[in-house]
Amino acid sequence: MTSNTIWPEAPAPKALKTWVETLFSLLDSKDEKSPEKVAALYTKDAEVYGLAGKATGTAEIIQARANSWGHMDSRKHTLLRVYTSKNDFSDLLLIATLDAKFKNGNEATGEFTIRVTFEGDTSVDPKGTLYQIYADKTPWLKAMHGYFSTPPISDINPSSKYTSYTRSAINMATALPNFDGPFAKVKSPTKLAHVVLRTGKFSKMVEFYKSLLGAEATYENEFLSFLTYDDEHHRIAILDLGAKPINKATAGLEHVAFTFDSVPDLLLAYRQRKARGIEPVWCVNHGPTLSLYYQDPDGNQIETQVDSFASNEEAAEFMVSKEFKENPIGVDFDPEELIRELKEGASEKELLKRKNIGPRGVDSIPKFPVPV
Repeated sequence: MTSNTIWPEAPAPKALKTWVETLFSLLDSKDEKSPEKVAALYTKDAEVYGLAGKATGTAEIIQARANSWGHMDSRKHTLLRVYTSKNDFSDLLLIATLDAKFKNGNEATGEFTIRVTFEGDTSVDPKGTLYQIYADKTPWLKAMHGYFSTPPISDINPSSKYTSYTRSAINMATALPNFDGPFAKVKSPTKLAHVVLRTGKFSKMVEFYKSLLGAEATYENEFLSFLTYDDEHHRIAILDLGAKPINKATAGLEHVAFTFDSVPDLLLAYRQRKARGIEPVWCVNHGPTLSLYYQDPDGNQIETQVDSFASNEEAAEFMVSKEFKENPIGVDFDPEELIRELKEGASEKELLKRKNIGPRGVDSIPKFPVPV
């Protein structure tokens, strides 16, 4: 918090400003009492989502704050700007930076956004109910990751001075979850990481996916290829096991889908693949997505798509409509016709809207070629 922090022109309650100033001061404090002081700023059941994870309630918030210094030597939070969505300032958006120096000697700086909500009278005694960070964690993770090289985790002696902050680094500065239950649901993964395909046509499969996705190999030998097209180390892996092409009569994976940002991007990739001799086997507007299906040399199906609605809520609403109940399959289209319409000035919204053709069943899905 600095004197240069920009607040909304409407005057914020003094108590609310004091709350924010106190929080930012405590975030950088190594005082052993600071975790309790931070927790006292929140309600007893508040949820705090830090850079490392979630803490719920007073005890977890205290533990998370106590762990947070394990891998850091020093840090400085700077509040740049404050926005509010409510007149009483009970829902804030904070723009801030974090300068961190780690015990491995590495340093990192990054910007992040925080949403903070309050209950109670913000002009008297505000109590935080939610603290949620949105950030690109990469700068801090890269700086912290080097820390693991000194000393190696496997060499840590329980009495070593490194033990506490090494374990904190592993736990990403957050309290351990409740491993003993009861559990309302299974924790969801962060993302879908990759798909591995076994094949007996290794060279053809590798070349197909490199062309289909504009991918490149991060590692490749005579029987294994790791392919990526973004910041993940691999999205598709292809393994030569001398496998036979898939039998559509048996149960298994139906297809894998890849999303594009826009209709022009989807259709540009279509034309680029077509120029390499890769043609779609089915083009269909499902309603929620506009999709082109391809088939690899082993007969696996790949969907390339663009979302038809601006939000998941709109898509979900369409999927419970009478129109979708009658036709959950979709309406076939010609990608060349869409390209022509785009060139003539048609909007993406027009092209994404599915025509209503009445009922359509699963038996109308075209039969794809049998791989040889």
